[in-house]
Amino acid sequence: QNKNARNNIRESRRKSRHRGSTMILILSLCADKLSEEEFVLPLVNIIGKCVTKQYTKITKEDIDKATHIILSGTPLQDNTYQENDWTWIRNIKKPFLGICAGMHAIGIAYNAKIVKAPRIGMTTINVKESSILPKGTYDVYELHQYGITTPKGFTVLAEREGMPVMIQNKNMYGILFHPEVRMEELLNNFLHLK
Repeated sequence: QNKNARNNIRESRRKSRHRGSTMILILSLCADKLSEEEFVLPLVNIIGKCVTKQYTKITKEDIDKATHIILSGTPLQDNTYQENDWTWIRNIKKPFLGICAGMHAIGIAYNAKIVKAPRIGMTTINVKESSILPKGTYDVYELHQYGITTPKGFTVLAEREGMPVMIQNKNMYGILFHPEVRMEELLNNFLHLK
């Protein structure tokens, strides 16, 4: 099963598959291939046609071709992405979604602080307003060691115990929970953004 999962990720990397004129780019923040089976492959399975690439191998051409960009989550012990230069994110105008570690990357790009905030399991959040989730109460799955302070210019769409769990600045979203585990609706709504 693990071999098939790795082959699926490799296949999505080899083929530039598109949804009509939409090209979804998933950037893996995982430091190792095995972790991609847990944090990238479920996104590929939900989204279908997409291109996946490891964040350290991203090029300007990859970013320019994409119509939507998603940064994946990582395992709890994998924090190497925090040492990367994420300032390029500030120039993105197209729909952009940072999931868990991806939200941390957004925070780093906008000079927010990374703060210790361990959480594993289901939790309930109240979404105030959003283009990717209607206002309401949702059960979501969290798996993280860290959270972020609210980056300047972002609106907090949902929080838990004073910690932002969903933020937005125009077409850029950060979520601390994992929609690939529970909340596929959010991913589908994100893919319909222009």
